[in-house]
Amino acid sequence: MKKVLLNVVALMFLSASVFAQKKITGKVTDENGAPISGASVIVKGTNVGTTTDASGNYSITAPDGSKTLVISYVGQENKEIAIGTSNQYNISLVAATSKMDEVVVVAYGTQKKSDLIGSVSTVSADQLKKQQITSVTQGLQGLATGVLVINGSGQPGTNPTIRVRGVGSYAASADPLLVVDGIVYGGSLNSINPNDVEEMSVLTDAASTALYGSRAANGVIVITTKKGKAGAYPVINTYATYGYSDRAIKEYEYVSTEEYMKLAWEAQKNYATYDAAGAPIANPEQYATNNLISGSANTYGLRYNPYGVANPIDVNGNLVPGAQLMWNTDWAGEATTPNMLRKNVGVNFSGGSDKYTYYLSADHLDQDGQIRSSNFKRLSVRFNGDVKVRDWLKVGLNTNIVTTSNFTPNQAGSAFANSVQFARIVSSIYPIYMHNDAGQLVLDPSGNPMYDFGGVVVGQSINNSRPAAANMNAIALNRLDKSTGDNFQAIVNAYGEASITKDIKFKTSVSVDRYYGSSLT
Repeated sequence: MKKVLLNVVALMFLSASVFAQKKITGKVTDENGAPISGASVIVKGTNVGTTTDASGNYSITAPDGSKTLVISYVGQENKEIAIGTSNQYNISLVAATSKMDEVVVVAYGTQKKSDLIGSVSTVSADQLKKQQITSVTQGLQGLATGVLVINGSGQPGTNPTIRVRGVGSYAASADPLLVVDGIVYGGSLNSINPNDVEEMSVLTDAASTALYGSRAANGVIVITTKKGKAGAYPVINTYATYGYSDRAIKEYEYVSTEEYMKLAWEAQKNYATYDAAGAPIANPEQYATNNLISGSANTYGLRYNPYGVANPIDVNGNLVPGAQLMWNTDWAGEATTPNMLRKNVGVNFSGGSDKYTYYLSADHLDQDGQIRSSNFKRLSVRFNGDVKVRDWLKVGLNTNIVTTSNFTPNQAGSAFANSVQFARIVSSIYPIYMHNDAGQLVLDPSGNPMYDFGGVVVGQSINNSRPAAANMNAIALNRLDKSTGDNFQAIVNAYGEASITKDIKFKTSVSVDRYYGSSLT
């Protein structure tokens, strides 16, 4: 009898435990009625949660006393549903963009577009995601009104020049002020991972930039990075892109070696016909043939002979039969690469509750440039988090740790060391490596070919003293010289925000930015 009584009591406790929970089912759809798969459904204030299946259905067991369900999905507005007596709740979510488009980031925080007086242009994360960019501000190009973005170099990782509504000063800097998560930013823009950016706002007029004073004379670019969503179920996103690019506008077409030799012969003949003294030289065609290679620079002599015969162009200005090329240098091809590879992989993890939010990301970028050996690598880690300590007080921490490395061969400016310019000045008849009078390669003591810098070689009658870009070989410089840079940057931004009233908030921040760099040229 006692054993039966104990079993009855245990059954009563088990029944009470079962009835202390409530099973809730339903379906989550978008505003068009289509089911949403993977939507987060959690019981507010607890760790109890689930996700919808492929048909948008969910089933969750709510603890006793639960009052609210929180439903969230990427790209949709979060929705809270009060738990009543019903056991089934079908929820329709509204696209977040319809509301986000009404809110922009300004100097003092956020503001509805309908209430906005000043001039503000915005670029969203979705717009940035469609672009393959290295520096985050490259994403403004063509998307922000009144903003000019100029990429002055083909070197990947180079920060672009940005002008907001033109140039405001002749002598002072014309660069806009950069603000990242409320803190004025003075670091390199290529240290910011574009995949971490939620939104960029460009403030252009006095009303919009008032908070920053004279520093905002050239406009303000406000960058807001991603954060976790309150009440959202943990979400992990991974991405990987691998591709290549090429020049949008192809390189100029160059004359061939044979064409160049014929044109040079024509110049020799014209010189003989109309020389500087005004007295023509007898038989100008024969003169041009005999002096095409051996003539001095003043008489348009080429000084190099890529063919295996002494006089490769006859008196009629044509290539002699049997002449064979010993070298034919494609300077542009040697300087550039046709396919610039780009690899980008990353992962981010975000979520939150009604008390805290978090966002953690890691990203690696490896991008080649147009000039051979030019390259940019970046490894970045970001953490953004905040905690609601009291109903009226929130504290947060934003950190960004980045390492970058780049290889930057000479590819700009007017100097002959510029690989791009060198290819447009020096003909294909001039070789990369040194050759003797007979056209044979000149080797160093180790048996390796020696680079030809176009200088004078004592005791050698031809294949030296290049008249174009003498004493320079841009390809050799790119291969032999090392121009590298390695940088490390760590930014920590801690802040506290107090809600004084519903419409008034007080926020204070402290930021530490440490940058270390080394270069070898």
